[in-house]
Amino acid sequence: VGQTSTSIVEILVMSSDTPLDVLVITASNGENLKLAERFQASARSLGQRAELLDLTTLDLPLFTPRAQAAHGIPTAIAPLQELLATTPRWVICAPEYNGSIPPCLSNAIAWLSVQGDDFRGLFNGRPIAIATHSGGGGHGSVDLDADPTRPSRRRGGGPAIAEQLRQTRQRRQH
Repeated sequence: VGQTSTSIVEILVMSSDTPLDVLVITASNGENLKLAERFQASARSLGQRAELLDLTTLDLPLFTPRAQAAHGIPTAIAPLQELLATTPRWVICAPEYNGSIPPCLSNAIAWLSVQGDDFRGLFNGRPIAIATHSGGGGHGSVDLDADPTRPSRRRGGGPAIAEQLRQTRQRRQH
């Protein structure tokens, strides 16, 4: 596919007249970026307005309460929150990272959690697909308990997409 990610501000400007149907979020600039590009292309081929947001391109400092107190909330967080709030469906493409989620995804979620009054409202009632590309032989799997939306969905009830699709270099499974 080979498309490049668009900045948050560019996506917001483009979607101001016609809102997005799907936001494809990647937390990797490797195989999961390629997977995200395929999701974007597929959504577009189905007539959906879909954009790709690469979290690895965001310039976010590591979240700590001290960083927040000393420097405030980074300027990238408000447009990120607006983009997430105004897009009804997301696909998050992220590799398993040491048994959890990648730091850029965890860090973005941490910053979003202190921005605004209703952090959980970003997740509740919204269909969110979580996809990953495995570089191994398909013997391991992503710990679904590492799903970054799980705590919000548990409290407020967002729909979970329970089917697991797995693609590896060696084979495809469904």
